[in-house]
Amino acid sequence: MIKTYTKSNLALEYFPEYVHRPRTAVQHLMRWINMNPELCTRLYATDPGFRCRRTLTFRQVLLIKEYLGEP
Repeated sequence: MIKTYTKSNLALEYFPEYVHRPRTAVQHLMRWINMNPELCTRLYATDPGFRCRRTLTFRQVLLIKEYLGEP
């Protein structure tokens, strides 16, 4: 099921080994996102301040899962 997430919650789904270091999980997720220029473009189109936000919208979560696959 797709829902809104905090970046930490979504990052921990992709990187559960960092359960005690959620900031590191977010850094890894953002690195994956930044390595995909098309995904970056589409995410920034949904919200120009995407990088600064702590929460992800339903649409942003859909895009991330579309490009990176299910966690």
